[in-house]
Amino acid sequence: MTPPHDTSVPTLIPTLTWTANNEAIYYTVQLNVTSGWELIGQWQTPDATPSFTVPVVLSLGVEYTWQVDAFDSSGHWVGTTSNAFDFTTYTLQDDTTPPVLMDLSFIPTTIDVGAGDQNVTVTLRITDDLAGVSFAEVRFRSPSDGQYRSATFNEADRTSGDMKDGIYEKTVTFPQYSETGNWYIEYVYLVDTLTNTRFLNTAEIIGLGFNTLLTVEIK
Repeated sequence: MTPPHDTSVPTLIPTLTWTANNEAIYYTVQLNVTSGWELIGQWQTPDATPSFTVPVVLSLGVEYTWQVDAFDSSGHWVGTTSNAFDFTTYTLQDDTTPPVLMDLSFIPTTIDVGAGDQNVTVTLRITDDLAGVSFAEVRFRSPSDGQYRSATFNEADRTSGDMKDGIYEKTVTFPQYSETGNWYIEYVYLVDTLTNTRFLNTAEIIGLGFNTLLTVEIK
């Protein structure tokens, strides 16, 4: 059973799991605020899988109580969890974890700056467990290290998702006659709303499986 009874959870969208009932075809999950017993919701699972992700964002630093009931194919009640279980969501001051880079890509990966300025579109997926993403930067560095171009991201550049799990997109312009050769991503810098930061250098980005090389040509 997770989360364990009377523990704190590091998320506002927890996944609840319990021991399966062999007769169950589906379950209902009820969630209340422990103090005052305000009903947050009562939901039916789509099948007999003994887990459920709460479909609403819970409040920070609040204790909740949950219980599960099992039903068979006729809709008859066939059991319940032995007890109601409590958990408490984290408070913001408990968030000391920086954002996480889940994906990084850019297109095109080869540009010709002989004919004029060229644009490269950079896409990131960034997650953050509690406070949410505030800012990100991706810096490209030229082969001689004498030139650089940066893409900076904030809420306005998020194309989907939310501040806890979002896709961000930004266009970087490389001026005509920029230095040719293999440019590389020098770093990725991530910041959440509490200023927890993550700095990833080239080697660390490559280690995550992401391409860092941009070929700049003059034809």
